[in-house]
Amino acid sequence: MRANQGADVGMISFSVKEKDDVTGWLMSHRRLSFPFIMGCFFLLCAVFFCLYHLYTGYFGQPEAHLHRSIHLTLIFVMVFIMHPVDKKPWNAPLRCARLIDLFLILLAIGAEGYYLADPEGYTYRIAMPETMDMIVGVLVYLLVLEVTRRTVGWPMVLIALFFSLQALFSDRLLWILYGSPTFFETFIAETVMTSSGIFGIPISVMASFVVLFLIFSALLIYTGAGKFFVNLAYSIAGTQVGGPAKAAVVSSMAFGTISGSTASDVVATGSFTIPLMKRLGYPNKFAGAVEAVASTGGAFMPPVMGAVAFIMSAFLGVSYFSIVLAACIPALLYYMSLFLMVDFQSRKRRLLAIPREELPKFWVILKWGVHLIVPVVILVGMLAMNYSASAAASWSIAALFGVTLFKKESRLGPLKILKVFESSGKRVLSVSAACACAGIIISATTLSGVGLRLGQAVITVSGDSPLIALILTMLFSIILGMGLTTTAVYITMVVTVIPIIIKLGVLPLAAHLFALYFGVLSNIIPPVAIAAFAASALSESNPMKTAVTAFGIGIAGLIVPYAFVYNPELLLEGSVGGILVAVVTSAIGIVGLAAAIQGWIRREVPLLWRLILLASAFASFSHIPAAYVPSTILIFFYVLIFHLRRDRNPKGERS
Repeated sequence: MRANQGADVGMISFSVKEKDDVTGWLMSHRRLSFPFIMGCFFLLCAVFFCLYHLYTGYFGQPEAHLHRSIHLTLIFVMVFIMHPVDKKPWNAPLRCARLIDLFLILLAIGAEGYYLADPEGYTYRIAMPETMDMIVGVLVYLLVLEVTRRTVGWPMVLIALFFSLQALFSDRLLWILYGSPTFFETFIAETVMTSSGIFGIPISVMASFVVLFLIFSALLIYTGAGKFFVNLAYSIAGTQVGGPAKAAVVSSMAFGTISGSTASDVVATGSFTIPLMKRLGYPNKFAGAVEAVASTGGAFMPPVMGAVAFIMSAFLGVSYFSIVLAACIPALLYYMSLFLMVDFQSRKRRLLAIPREELPKFWVILKWGVHLIVPVVILVGMLAMNYSASAAASWSIAALFGVTLFKKESRLGPLKILKVFESSGKRVLSVSAACACAGIIISATTLSGVGLRLGQAVITVSGDSPLIALILTMLFSIILGMGLTTTAVYITMVVTVIPIIIKLGVLPLAAHLFALYFGVLSNIIPPVAIAAFAASALSESNPMKTAVTAFGIGIAGLIVPYAFVYNPELLLEGSVGGILVAVVTSAIGIVGLAAAIQGWIRREVPLLWRLILLASAFASFSHIPAAYVPSTILIFFYVLIFHLRRDRNPKGERS
C-alpha cells in the first residue's frame, strides 16, 4: 500500500474510473468524426437530462405523463448511443450496424414528437385509441424491451415477454396461467398510454427524485467524499486484527449505500481493498468474498439504500424515512455478522494488522473532509423532518456545491461538473430501463390477474404453512434476482413474490424487505453470483470458490429476513422492551453464527460445539421465549468463557 503525501494528506490512493469515459475521450480526440459527433450528442443529452431534472426538482414538474415521457425518451437516446447493437465500443469507427442505432434514435424522438404534438388529445383517446396511437404504442413497447436488453440483459426482457403473452393468450394456457384473455388494443393502451404501465410508479419514482439522488451520488464521488469515507474507515479499523478486511467492510458499506449498484461497488472499492487484503495474508478467495458480501449489503444499508428505498416508499405509501429507520437494525445485524466473520478468520490465520505509520491519520482525514459530511447530514435531516425526497435531494445537491468551495481539492471545475453529468447520465440508464420494463410486467400481471393466482398456488402447495411458503418465496426471489440489477428484481417481485408474502399475514414492510434481501443476496449465491464473480476477477481466484466462500460468510443475510418476519420488533414495530429483547437476542445469535461458521473465537471451536452454536444461533432468532432465552444464554456464556480464558495474542493482534 502506498500513501500519498502533501496535498493528499497521507490518504490511500482512491479513484473511480468511469467505464467508457466520454468526456476524457473527447478531450483527447478533437478531430471531427462519427464517434466524436456521437460522443458530443451523448454529453449534450446527459447535460440536458441532469439540468432538466434539477430544474424540476427545484421548481416543480410538468404534467405527470409529459415529465415521464421526456425522461424516458432521453434514456432511449443515451442507451442507443452508449450501448450499440453490435456490442462494439461506442467510440468505434462508423459501421453499418450503427445505422440501426441511429434509426432507433429517430424512432424514439419521433414517438415523443407524436405525443407532444397533442398531449391532451392523446390522453382523451385512451378509452378508444386510434390506429396511429396503436402503432406508436407498439413502438414504445418494443423500444423499452430493446433498451432493457442492452442495459439489464435478457432475463428481465424474457420475464416481460412471458407475462405479456400470458395476458394476451391466457385462455390457451393451463393451471394458474389460465384466465380471460386481454384484447391487444386494451393491452397496449393500458401499458403505454395510461399511468399504470410503462409510465407508472417505477418510472415515476425514477423521474421524480431517484435521478436527483444519482446526481448527488456522482457529486459525492467527484468531490472526493468517496476517498474521504474510505480513508476514514482505514484510519479507524486499520490497526485492529483483520484491519484491512474490516476497513473494506466499512468502506464498501458506505460506498454501496450511495451507489446502489453491487457490481460497481465491488469494482470501485475492491480495486484497492482486495490487493491490500491479499498482501497481508488473506487467501485470494476470502479477500474477494469479503468485498462481494460487503458490497452486496449496500443495497439495503441506510441511509440511502441505492434507489430501492424510494421505489419501496412509493409502493407502500409510507415516508422514505420510515423505511430507512425500519431497515437499520437488520442491515446492522448483517454487517455485524460479516465483521465477526472477518475477525474470527483473522485470528484463526494469525494475520497481522497494518502498521500505524502506513495508515491515514484520523484527525488529519477528518479535518480534510469534514465539510463533505454536511450535505449528507442535510439530506438525512430533511428526510427525517418529512420533507419530500426531491426537495431533500435538491437542497443536498445545492449544499454540496456550496461546501466544495471551502477546499481546493474538492472544488468542482467545469470539467468535473461535465464528468458528474456524464456519470449521472450513464448510471441512470440501466435503472430507468429496468423501471420501464417493470411497468410492462406490472401492467400485464394486473390485466391477467396471474399474480393473485400465483400467490394462492404457493399457499396451497405449502399446505398453509407460513414457514414453507416463506422458503418457497425465498427460492423464487433468489431465482428472479440472478443476473438482474437490484432495482429490476425488486420491482419484478412487487407483482409476483411480495403479494404472496403479505397473504401469509406478514407486515407489508417486512414482506417488501424480505423479498428485497433475497433478491439482492442472489449476487453472492451460486451459481449466478455476479458480485462474487466480479470480485474473483480482482482477487485472481476461482469464481465459483469465491462465490461459495461469499455464501458462507454472508449466510447471516439468509437468516435476518426470517428474523424480522417473525420478530417485527427488529423493524422497530412494537414496545421499547420488545425491541430491546429482539435486538439483544439477535445480536448474540449473530455471534454464535459467526463462531460456528468460522470454527474459531480466540481458539478453535470443537466440531460438537460448532453444531451446538449453530443450532443455538437459529433458535435465538425465534420469537418463542422457550427457544431464544436458553440459546442466547448458552452462546453468551460459551463465548464469554473463551474470551476470558488466558490466550496469548499473536504478534500485532489487538483485541
